[in-house]
Amino acid sequence: MDNCNLPKEKKGDEIRKMFSQIAPSYDFLNHFLSFHFDKIWRKKAVKIFSPKPNEIYLDLCCGTGDFGIELKKRGETKIIGLDFSLEMLKIARKKKRQN
Repeated sequence: MDNCNLPKEKKGDEIRKMFSQIAPSYDFLNHFLSFHFDKIWRKKAVKIFSPKPNEIYLDLCCGTGDFGIELKKRGETKIIGLDFSLEMLKIARKKKRQN
């Protein structure tokens, strides 16, 4: 759908709908299209960020939660992930339980 002429609130709805639709294949596509460099930059970013123990971190636009999960691996931190796609958040929650 061409959403260039839609009002702002409708554009947001269209973007949310798109991310919800691609959520099941998002991780595969992200890894495949980046030749897995997304995993490398994420590990480097977390290392540079150097999370502190017992801190709370907010991951905005967390998608399927990969950054927050990587951050959590570095120590006893609490990660709060927010995303406007409920389907992305459902996948993030499932992945969190598996890690």
